[in-house]
Amino acid sequence: VVDDDEGSDDGSAPYATVQAAIDAANADQTILVKSGDYGSFTVNKDVTVVAANAPDSGSPASVDGRIKVEVDGVTVKGLRVNPQSLDPSSEAEAIFIGNPEGFNDQTGERVVIDSTFIESFSFSEGSTAEAIHAKAYSNQIEGLTISNNYIEGVEQTNAGANGMKLQADLKDVDVVDNTVEDIKGAWSYGIGLTYSSGETSYPKSVVIERNLLAVPAPTAGEVGLDDVNANGVTVSHNNFVGSGLDLGHYNANQDEFTDGTLVADNNWFGTDGIQKGVTPEGAENEFDGSIEASYKEKSDTSIEAETTDKFGIVNEFAINLAPADYSLTTSIIPSGAEETPS
Repeated sequence: VVDDDEGSDDGSAPYATVQAAIDAANADQTILVKSGDYGSFTVNKDVTVVAANAPDSGSPASVDGRIKVEVDGVTVKGLRVNPQSLDPSSEAEAIFIGNPEGFNDQTGERVVIDSTFIESFSFSEGSTAEAIHAKAYSNQIEGLTISNNYIEGVEQTNAGANGMKLQADLKDVDVVDNTVEDIKGAWSYGIGLTYSSGETSYPKSVVIERNLLAVPAPTAGEVGLDDVNANGVTVSHNNFVGSGLDLGHYNANQDEFTDGTLVADNNWFGTDGIQKGVTPEGAENEFDGSIEASYKEKSDTSIEAETTDKFGIVNEFAINLAPADYSLTTSIIPSGAEETPS
């Protein structure tokens, strides 16, 4: 247990800081963080760090700084995070998953970032700013779930801004049921997939589903692929409601990485339809990538929105129905119950 009011500084429980509790914990233990204000910490063993109260409650567990996840099997849940106090000379992230010294990826394990609130931070100097940033260095990170998070108000006027940045050799990544709003930068992505200079691969087997994305213009994409092969990336059942570009697929640096077709069916792109962009003809590097996205025609369509989360967070979602001449019938089915139309 971590309690900034009642916690001890002598290394015994309850602890005054999250870092002290992590240092004392054994693998697979859960660290419960009570409401209060806490500093940056690094998770370097496979533990669960969970807030005692919901992040949108009147008494959240708030982190002023950065959370670093350096090993596999970690869950971070329910914290409110703001990195405004960080030195922006390097990348400013609220939550960073990765380890420059080598990530100890374990078969069958996942890193889970769930039900966090990250909002309202702004930089005007330094490098890029991200709410959640995952990056593989010398070895692959396989198994990452980013779910039920609320991200709003990330700004970097001097460089790029990202709600989420998925970088280099990541595999089996699920980005589901998140809200990402108001991301502003010299270039910006709601959810960006990119290669990394000096690394030899890019994100693959990535599922982006049931997210609400509201990124204002100008943007490089509410979902954007930058020097990434689109094959194996699934974008479906999301709400694209921002004023900027919905989908972007670009090739600026890596010919060998960037091709494939980004298929983004069964999304809602608003009444104006999809806004998409690819690297234009005549660009410096050859580009074979493309984007396919169509409205879902009138048909029987089923979508599951299921949660066992104690916070009960289920985001809005929609399917890409044709703009006219359709009706919508819904059912609410409690887990384990018979279907009852409503």
